[in-house]
Order: sequence, then C-alpha cells, then structure tokens
Amino acid sequence: MFLLIFTLTFFYYVLIPTTTNSTQQPSPFQFQLANSWMLFTLLFGLGLFFLVLTACYLYTFYQGQLSAYKLPPHFYINTLNIIACSVFMQFALQNFKNTNLLKTYFYLKLAFAFSILFVIIQLLGWQYMNAYTIKLINGNASGGYLYVISGLHLLHILAGVVALGVACFKYKAQLNNEAKYIFSITKPNRVERFQLLVVYVHFVDAVWLYLILFFSIFH
Repeated sequence: MFLLIFTLTFFYYVLIPTTTNSTQQPSPFQFQLANSWMLFTLLFGLGLFFLVLTACYLYTFYQGQLSAYKLPPHFYINTLNIIACSVFMQFALQNFKNTNLLKTYFYLKLAFAFSILFVIIQLLGWQYMNAYTIKLINGNASGGYLYVISGLHLLHILAGVVALGVACFKYKAQLNNEAKYIFSITKPNRVERFQLLVVYVHFVDAVWLYLILFFSIFH
C-alpha cells in the first residue's frame, strides 16, 4: 500500500507540477537527477516486493504445500495486451520528442485503452479461476498466492491507468488551445517528465511478464 501511495504521489508531482516562473525551472539535467532517484527507488521497491512474494511462493511450492492448477487463458491474452501497451507508449515518446502532440495523444489513447482492457480481462480471469480452477474463498494456498500477487500487480497497473488518463486529458486540452500547445512544446523538462511515465509503464509491464513466466513454470 505504501508503494502504491508513493506511486500516485510521484505521478502527481511529475504530471501536475506546480506553476512557477520560467526562470525558476530546473535544467533538464537537474530535473532528471532530482526525479530519477524517486522513480528508481519506487521501481526498486516494487521489484523487490514482487521478488519476495514469488520467493515465498517458491518456498511453499518446494515444501509440497501447493496444489496443481491451471492459469486462466485470460492471463496469456493480457500478456499480449500489455506488450502492445508498452509499444504504444514507446511510439508516444518518440512523437513527443518530435513535438508531434497529435500523434502523441493518439498513441497515449491507445495505451490508455489497452491498460483499461488489461484490467477488464484480469477481472474476467479471476472470475474464470473462481468458477473453474481455484476458488477465491476456501481455496488452496496456490490460489491465495495467485490472487494476492496478481491483485497487487493490478493495483499498480491501476496507478498507471490513472497517470495515463491524466496525461491524455492534459494533452487533449493542449491540442485544443493554441497558447497551451505552444507552451507545452517549449517548456523546460517536458521530455524528461514524459520519459518517467514511460519508464514506469515499461517496468510494470516487465513485472507482469516475469510473473506470467514464473507461474507458468511453477504451477
């Protein structure tokens, strides 16, 4: 929960910065230095968190205390979904660097839509698990680990969904206002802010790939 609050606070600071005089804006290097440690502290914490959870699962697995189960097909569909989301974010970043806000907004919308689709498919996957493989209530230890770990990952996906939604709203407003558009493509640290969001999305997507591979092997 602390990591989730830290994530939302970080994105609020990055996506909705306080308005200051342009002469007070830090240089791109200063901004990157000041915020990179926050992002990588967050990512390190997230990575360590999921490694510890899967290590606990692995210990229980080798103790012979877990029952066999099958992953729902929804999880594999979501793997393709999340890869597409990362690709769209990379396209958005490239267009943002080229000051093409129209295409940036287009790819952000796609990434936002696919991230929402991920959430929907995940919920359907849990419903499938509860009906056909592992019960949510009175299930075995395998199901407990799977629901908890995938659920905690989904919470951080939702944090990304919120950040993407804010970014989409922000860039749509800039496209509809010439003054905001000019300010957006000329303001300091614009690329650095956007890169932080892209790195977070890539990392959370990579965590899902790790989890799906892990549970595919140890199930």
